[in-house]
Amino acid sequence: MGDLFFDLGNFAVNQSLNEEQCKLLLHQYFGEVRAADLAHLHLMRLGSDLRESFWGFLQLGISELDFNYHDYAHHHLNRFLRNVATPQFEQWLQDVRA
Repeated sequence: MGDLFFDLGNFAVNQSLNEEQCKLLLHQYFGEVRAADLAHLHLMRLGSDLRESFWGFLQLGISELDFNYHDYAHHHLNRFLRNVATPQFEQWLQDVRA
């Protein structure tokens, strides 16, 4: 999508990386872990889930494949909604602005 952190966030969310693993990913990639980078990674994890949910809902209407796009879309949407409802979400927004 043109944003390095989108690819990192997409990887982190789809591999179910925990906080320490996210920090390790950033450390391996950049050589350090900055609060703004960690926040950017987490926000792009959210962006990845939102994109995947939209894609799944679109596929419900157009795909001819025998795949449960309903559950796929709702899985990603529900994970997105759970994560934006956490106290960390506001902190990520603050940290990424810093």
